[in-house]
Amino acid sequence: MLFVFSKPNEYQFWMYNMKFPIDIMWLDIDRKVVHIEHNLEPCGPESCPTYRPDENALYVLETVAGFAEKHRVTEGTAIEFNPEDL
Repeated sequence: MLFVFSKPNEYQFWMYNMKFPIDIMWLDIDRKVVHIEHNLEPCGPESCPTYRPDENALYVLETVAGFAEKHRVTEGTAIEFNPEDL
């Protein structure tokens, strides 16, 4: 799932009520990865940490757990997509 925001910021995400683990990647305005969280496990109401980048992001991409490692996505990797097509 791709989240597109109206302005760059340090957007926080959590795994509340998710059914399976995921990777979360934050991308800057140039669509370069600025932060990745790998294999995040679902959480419940008692304990549910939030995750955020250290840099501003305009896009957040959620994928199946292991995607970033499998496709060698690291901080600085450019993700290609056309924002006008979204």
